[in-house]
Amino acid sequence: MKKRIVIQNIADIHFGKTGKEKELYESLKKHFIQRCIDTETDIIFINGDSYDSRQLINSDANIYFNKFIDDCVSIGAIVVILNGTESHDRYQINALAYRSSDRFFIVNTVTELTLCGLKFLLLPEEYVRSQTYYDEYLSKKYDFVQFHGMFSHIGFGAKGNVENVRHPYVFNWKQFAKNIKYYVIGGHIHTHSVYKNIIYSGSFGRLNFGEEEDKGWVECVVENNKCFWKFLVNTDAMTFTTILASSLPKDVDSMMKMLRGYQEYNDFLRIDIDVDDSNIINNIEGFVKNHKNCVIKRGKKKGIELTEKISKNLQEKQDKLDTIMKEFKGMDFIQITQKIAKDEYRREFTREEIYDIINTKV
Repeated sequence: MKKRIVIQNIADIHFGKTGKEKELYESLKKHFIQRCIDTETDIIFINGDSYDSRQLINSDANIYFNKFIDDCVSIGAIVVILNGTESHDRYQINALAYRSSDRFFIVNTVTELTLCGLKFLLLPEEYVRSQTYYDEYLSKKYDFVQFHGMFSHIGFGAKGNVENVRHPYVFNWKQFAKNIKYYVIGGHIHTHSVYKNIIYSGSFGRLNFGEEEDKGWVECVVENNKCFWKFLVNTDAMTFTTILASSLPKDVDSMMKMLRGYQEYNDFLRIDIDVDDSNIINNIEGFVKNHKNCVIKRGKKKGIELTEKISKNLQEKQDKLDTIMKEFKGMDFIQITQKIAKDEYRREFTREEIYDIINTKV
């Protein structure tokens, strides 16, 4: 085994999401690929959701994804691609099967690999009902786990895209507490986070309004029987900005000038209609109609009184949630579910019964 092994972990690239496929590819080449070259990366893991939806073979999304894979291969690194969420990847990565070799892997089901002297357990997103499906693997020891999917500790307050068509298997961090030497790294949640030895890389770029946090990927360096990791920021991640209509000047010329400034400076702009002035609303609608990167967010009603009422209701809900979270402090998702079932419905469930319910297909 080499004395120093560099591993890059990227996930949730979502080619086909924003329509700016060339810009996404150029950002990947500038930041991710260049980092791989500079560090002489040994292994690249693409941990699911390479695509956002089904793509035509001649679409920009497919063309630029394949260019990205070409770049990964040309570096000389081992490349491993995991299948992601069913509604996103749709097994389109299998079109790369012609590349399969001892240095290029497509992973659609639980798999063990030894690469550069390190033992990996690979967990693409799978839709299984049996709680014992992974037992054979979880009883073994590994250096790393690479995954795409859900962990029970993010069941409450998870931030990011958690869309599913069917229910995938939900893991528990305790399943990897004693059998993993280094880290469990993967994708699905778009916000970078760390819990115990579980690391979500987060998405490479911003994909929706509300994703203001830093985006990027995770780099691991194994040296002298130790592993050091760091989160690397994609400084070119697209911007999704929301402004309030009430913050705009009422003078039409000044309003248009400010909107043009926001529209040109940001990749995507959303104007939240929080006023009931029909003149302002009509001018904003006209502006949005002529700029494809702009959208409008509307409430069910207009008016300041409604805004104040909503704010009050939200505060009441937040206060109630704070009280609940204090009660649940220190509990994991399963323990919380057990407590609610017992207190509210006078039902008692074992952990195994809850796992079976979670992993039941619909």
